[in-house]
Amino acid sequence: MAVNLESESATDLMIGAIVVDKESKSITVPHREIVEEILPAPKIMTLIVPNKKDYTVDLPDGSRVWLNSGSEITFPESFAGTESREVRIVGEAYFEVAKDKTKPFIVHAGSLTTRVFGTEFVIRAYDGDPRQEVALLSGSIDVATDGADPLLLKPGEGVEFDATQGICTKTNINIAEAMATKQGLFVFDKAPLSRIAQSLERWYNVSIDFEDESLKGLLFFIKIDKYENIEKILNLLA
Repeated sequence: MAVNLESESATDLMIGAIVVDKESKSITVPHREIVEEILPAPKIMTLIVPNKKDYTVDLPDGSRVWLNSGSEITFPESFAGTESREVRIVGEAYFEVAKDKTKPFIVHAGSLTTRVFGTEFVIRAYDGDPRQEVALLSGSIDVATDGADPLLLKPGEGVEFDATQGICTKTNINIAEAMATKQGLFVFDKAPLSRIAQSLERWYNVSIDFEDESLKGLLFFIKIDKYENIEKILNLLA
């Protein structure tokens, strides 16, 4: 079942047992304990976040996800009776994963599969963008691309995958940039103008054209609230 949060008109709505509060931009999936009788297969939910909005999702295991604009998450209504907790992401999401050593948390995003036991990390894997990233803030995770051995990450490390060339690289992350989705900010540290423009296009649902292609490589540092008017941000870049 797919729910586009832009198309729902009510302030609060119920999707099965799931509660969506559009005013506070939060989604709560109630916890369900395993019981002795055979449980029916859980419903698979897909939540789609519109442009210029972000949402917080509380999953049934107690994990919390911050979804950025233009992103979507697919997950079961319950993890009861499963050997792992698996979700799928398109776009950008910050995770705080509840610890459960018996049931690993697995995130599929683009060509990347991230396996977690309890940690904080962020994933970026937008449709049509060959650059896919994972950044780890606490705990430990391993990240694998299709058919490759996983890379084990420590806090402060990340993975960048270039889907065009099929190259996966371990990196040192910028903590402020990694935290930006959770904090509702745009944070770019020596980022090329082309990457900044791409983020603005997704958030504000606009198209930004470059009359001079050489400008795309200019590097900028920006830290600003995402809900600022786009004209203010463009003036900072002028």
